[in-house]
Order: sequence, then structure tokens, then C-alpha cells
Amino acid sequence: MNGHRLGELRRRMGATARAVADTEDRLAGTLERLAVTRPGEAARLRARAAEAREFADVERRRAAEFSAEARQSRPLAERGHEGLPVGLSSSSPAASDTPAARSAAIEDLLT
Repeated sequence: MNGHRLGELRRRMGATARAVADTEDRLAGTLERLAVTRPGEAARLRARAAEAREFADVERRRAAEFSAEARQSRPLAERGHEGLPVGLSSSSPAASDTPAARSAAIEDLLT
């Protein structure tokens, strides 16, 4: 998978994780409102709301990770030499003189 496609995939995964987090937050709010109207089930509903909020937090962290990875997945031709993995500087013998070769080397490290 080339760097552009990998970056696009990670951006889409991040957007999906954000959407899941938003949905879980809305679900938690709904469960909290139900807990007010159903005192006999309030403890169970509030526990489920707390679980939904925890899952939303997990998904927000996942979205942030995907966003950071997507920024690092841009081909070097688009972002210059910033973000090169340690040991893969432009003067390193492991790096080729072409941006495409450097992008391929970085993609290999990411997969």
C-alpha cells in the first residue's frame, strides 16, 4: 500500500473512531436521562452510561492515534524530510536519493 493510500485509510479510520465516540457519548446521555425517569433501573442504566463514556474515551484516543499516524504517512515529497524515522536521515546509507524510495522505506517500517 502506498503512503497516500495508507494515510487516507488512517484518516478514514480516525474519522470512524471519532464518529463512534460521538455515538457513545450520545448513548451515555440517553441512558443518564432514562436513569432519572426509571429509578428502579437507575443503577444499571448509570453503569451502562459509564461504560459508554469509557468506550468513547478509548475511541477518542484511537482517533488521535490514527490522525497522528496519517500525518506521518504522507509521502516525503509532500512533507519534506520532517518525520523521518530515526536512522533514516537523508544522509543515511539506508535512504535512497529519491523521495519515492524514502517513502517506500518508511512504509515498510510502518507495516
